[in-house]
Amino acid sequence: MKTISHISTAILTVILLLSAICCHAAQWQGSGLVVDNSGEPLAGVVVKLIGPGGSTLAFSSTDGKGRFRLSTATAPAKGSVVRIAYLGFSTKEIPATELRDDMKITLEEAPLELKEVVVKVPPIKMTGDTLTYDVASFRGAADRTIEDVIKKLPGVEVNDKGTIYYNGEAINRFYIEGLDVVSGRYAIATKNISPDDIISVNVYENHQPKRVLKDIAFSDRAAINLKMKKKSMLKPVGHVTGGGGVDDDGEAKWLGELFSMFVAPKMQVLVTGKGNNWGKSYTIETGNLISEFTAKSSAASNLYGDTPFGTAKIPAERYFDNTSASASVNTVRKLGEFGKLGITADYTDEDNRTVNSESISYNNGSDPDIGFNETVRSRPHSREAKLNINVEHNAPRRYISDKFTFKGHFADNRYSIFNTRDISQHSRTDDYAFTNTLDATIRTGNRVLSVKSDIAVTTTPTADLSATDAGSTMLRQKGSALSFTTDEKTGYSWMLGEYSHIGANLRFESVYDRFRSTYITETAGNASNNVSGYTLKTTIEPEYQFKPGTRFSLKVQIPVSYSAMDYDNRLTSASYPAHRVDAGARIGIHGVLPLNIKASLTLGRQVTLGGIKDFILNPVYTTYRQRTTLGSGLLNEREGYSAMTNVFYKNPIHAVFITFTGLYRIGHNNRISGSTVTPGEVSTTVENSGNKSDMLNLGLNIAKNVRAWRTTFTLDTHLERLKRKVLRQKLPYTVENTSYTIHAAIRSNPVANVLEFSAEGWYRPSVQKIKSLGVRNSVNDMEGRFSASVHPIKSVELYTQLYWNHTSLASDVAKESFFIGAGIRCHIKRFDIELSSKNLTNCRTYTYSYFTDADLYTYTFNLRPIEFLATVKYTF
Repeated sequence: MKTISHISTAILTVILLLSAICCHAAQWQGSGLVVDNSGEPLAGVVVKLIGPGGSTLAFSSTDGKGRFRLSTATAPAKGSVVRIAYLGFSTKEIPATELRDDMKITLEEAPLELKEVVVKVPPIKMTGDTLTYDVASFRGAADRTIEDVIKKLPGVEVNDKGTIYYNGEAINRFYIEGLDVVSGRYAIATKNISPDDIISVNVYENHQPKRVLKDIAFSDRAAINLKMKKKSMLKPVGHVTGGGGVDDDGEAKWLGELFSMFVAPKMQVLVTGKGNNWGKSYTIETGNLISEFTAKSSAASNLYGDTPFGTAKIPAERYFDNTSASASVNTVRKLGEFGKLGITADYTDEDNRTVNSESISYNNGSDPDIGFNETVRSRPHSREAKLNINVEHNAPRRYISDKFTFKGHFADNRYSIFNTRDISQHSRTDDYAFTNTLDATIRTGNRVLSVKSDIAVTTTPTADLSATDAGSTMLRQKGSALSFTTDEKTGYSWMLGEYSHIGANLRFESVYDRFRSTYITETAGNASNNVSGYTLKTTIEPEYQFKPGTRFSLKVQIPVSYSAMDYDNRLTSASYPAHRVDAGARIGIHGVLPLNIKASLTLGRQVTLGGIKDFILNPVYTTYRQRTTLGSGLLNEREGYSAMTNVFYKNPIHAVFITFTGLYRIGHNNRISGSTVTPGEVSTTVENSGNKSDMLNLGLNIAKNVRAWRTTFTLDTHLERLKRKVLRQKLPYTVENTSYTIHAAIRSNPVANVLEFSAEGWYRPSVQKIKSLGVRNSVNDMEGRFSASVHPIKSVELYTQLYWNHTSLASDVAKESFFIGAGIRCHIKRFDIELSSKNLTNCRTYTYSYFTDADLYTYTFNLRPIEFLATVKYTF
């Protein structure tokens, strides 16, 4: 705390000095919103401040939301005017003295007839904090979806799940024509919308979703907006696909999909209906990709994973024999100028089958390692239903939102395990979550009042696990859980002069949790848990922000919290009361440096307390031979100190983007977790003892687009190091795991509409060290992907995809996997007739190894055989 006090004193001294310097600058600023006759914002409008002599004193242009900002070092002289000009509209001039903040300016249409004019659109255009990527400059004839194009945009990354990153951070909103129709589930849009319907992709840097907090609450995340072509609006667009085929084992394959979208200025509708056994999973499309919208869960909801006997690093479509179905409806409607009503609903059904073998070597200290080997036939079957209703009013001076969500997840998984015994395992989990969030922020002059109420009920009425051996019961376990949470926040802030902003946030959280479980085994008898209780937490957080302009900001937050909790074990009548006072700190500095470099530094201290799981003392089985003791009877306390930095350089003219991210975190915990391993069982244990850990993450991303070659080059490097103590056979060991990733990619369309290709490669070495035992193990993994598309004539496409993986195991044994897919597509008017194939090499197994804590895991998966599918797609 003494160190924090010194840091705070130094920061406040810097603040006072900067305030004194900046107060001598008499800066003039003006802002506004430019719209057309219908009230729709106009992007790219040229706005100039013209002096009395006709000279240009300041220049700006409107962003994707029609907003602009002008600023000069001194106030403009009398007679200065603000001139607003846009092609197709009448030029408008207003006296500079009459320009008010956020003033709405309406331009009248005045169409011009231009003859023999050739307009060359730049591939990337920058307007204020908005980057506009011209889709036509990046797309190729083989791009099926807008996601294929987004992957080629320099500065933008898309992972295998569809999550979009900009400047190293996941985006915080996804819009279509300025509206969020998918409520965070944007893969359902990017993986289905055709590039033929999109004219440009906008990136809104430092995007603040609440207009009322613009220029007050800094955001380091970006948003994506898709700009539709005029021809694709005010009418349904989409496609219908159907097809059938066969694989090398003689099994029939089928696919049927419908995607439809309707976009109008005040309403959007997006509908999907899909099914297949061709390897496509739809949970990726309907999954939430924005962390802000993550649903809550109970203490029992994640006891049983769908794949407790291992997953592969390769895409699931290569080893899951699936039957998948999905349906979704998404709609949003504008209510007045700033309001909207959004409704999303979806249902997915994933019935999968796979066969794999696992070999696990558990480190046994100075004694020989203990190993497990088994083959598993898995059939995980999950269904999920979600509903989201959101009413929102997002005005410059007032934000009000009420959001209701429901999520039901139902898993019914079966496994046949073969080792020294033939075992059948069955797990079933039913989860329900209901959440309602009311959020309001009001801005009056220089004062801001915010209120947020979050209420959630999550219940797991069924969490059952059973295992039998030749019909004889080995294990039978039943569990259930209930959680009721409230989170109430109130904040008030006001401006101290022109550059300083001070405020305080008050937060009250309450949690009621209940967990019950009981099991019977053939060897360990029976045991039960019946724990319930509550947590009450009050936090007051003073904050200070200093922002002298658009190039620098400093924000300091010091939360102080009081926690009171009391949990009871109903079986033993034991009570676990706890009372804690904790203080944290968060200091964020953001600046714009010369050469168009943005940099940020965030320093923080955080204390996190556990909850009901700390007082669940009887073991809970997660598989027939793995059981975990969730708690130790002592409240888990985690204290962490972190330093995070981000440096971002962009040059849209030369299409160069460079991002560096760094994170270092030191943690202190009051307990050590690990496992006790015997030849028949693995049991997690917890020891109430101090545990220090440190983590280092470094990342560098470089992207460059060469317009003349229609090619984007990308280089990613990443380092992750984690050092901590773990228990093995109740003895503590310090384990250090270090992993590296080098990724290089080329995406090119060198001969427009004739040839395009992409090539990617990954090199991932990892090292495990246990110095006290003299252990040093390493695993090297290499992966390559290549795809190419050739159009011998305009309406015909020949394509191929190649995948190669090389894994060097700890036993000095190397395993390789190689896949080839190919196909031909013929385009006739609105129809696409396609014949595609997978795994032409008929590679039937895949093996890889990795480290977890002090142990080595090796998995071998059976793969899907050669497959062929013929489809017909109709685009409307």
